[in-house]
Amino acid sequence: MTGTAMLFPGQGEQRPGMLHRLPGDTDDVLAEAADTLGEEPLELDTESVLAGTRGAQLALLIAGTAWYRAAERRGLEADHLAGHSVGLWTAAVAARALDFAESLRLVNLRATAMHAASPRHAGMIVVDGPGHPEVVAAAVAVREAGHQVWPSNVNSPTQATASGTDDGLRALTDRLAATGARVRRLAVTVPAHCPLMTPAAECVRDALRTVPVRPPALPIAGNMTGQTIFTADKLRRELADSIEHGVRWDLATAILAERGVNRWIQIAPGRALIRLVPSGAAYAMADVGLDQLIRRLVPATESEKKQQQA
Repeated sequence: MTGTAMLFPGQGEQRPGMLHRLPGDTDDVLAEAADTLGEEPLELDTESVLAGTRGAQLALLIAGTAWYRAAERRGLEADHLAGHSVGLWTAAVAARALDFAESLRLVNLRATAMHAASPRHAGMIVVDGPGHPEVVAAAVAVREAGHQVWPSNVNSPTQATASGTDDGLRALTDRLAATGARVRRLAVTVPAHCPLMTPAAECVRDALRTVPVRPPALPIAGNMTGQTIFTADKLRRELADSIEHGVRWDLATAILAERGVNRWIQIAPGRALIRLVPSGAAYAMADVGLDQLIRRLVPATESEKKQQQA
């Protein structure tokens, strides 16, 4: 039996022009975004706008929603959903737990609050090689030297991230590189998923108290513990709490695999998430293309089979 999980990417996967390359039957998504935000969403995907956290987060939410709805209209179905960081908001929309317009307003608030809470020169790094405990130990040593830096996400057994000020990230990079780790800067302009984001989490938490959140129509893998989200209350907590806590993507994918997921599809843009799945067939919609993916994965009806044979 095949279990399919659709994965929604977070910051770092944004691409210039990404909203100009949406499927042709998703103009309704762009129209709703324009009406909700009071601005032209196609202006969000320039390189300069995507360099800021607001442009990146909103563009990822809009693109993910559009690509998912296009796939759904063509018969591509998921058994589980998962979203990395801001991707969790896209997963909530896909699961019909949050209205798209409400999610746009809240992600706009999320991004604005995260920018306001961020020190002027800050961001994130990704570390390949050592495990999470080694990154934790190195970050503790760098903080003891007076820097602001924390371990944040755990993407796989051999990949983790850290968040903090530029000085802290440089000191941590030097310490980790000396052990042979491969370290690179992420295209993220705020130190997400660390204690510096507590004011932003509180802001979003307050806003979520007044917003209708429904039980997900499809189970969603949680960000903080990887445990599956089935209820509105748990989803509401995860959406706010994960802003200041690390994403345990390693646990989320492991639990999904235990639940029988052996087919993984990353909704466009990007391909980083499918590189982190524990096992099974993995597809990046940005690489394969939606039409080709549909031909591979959606069974043809009898009439379509006859047309193909004719």
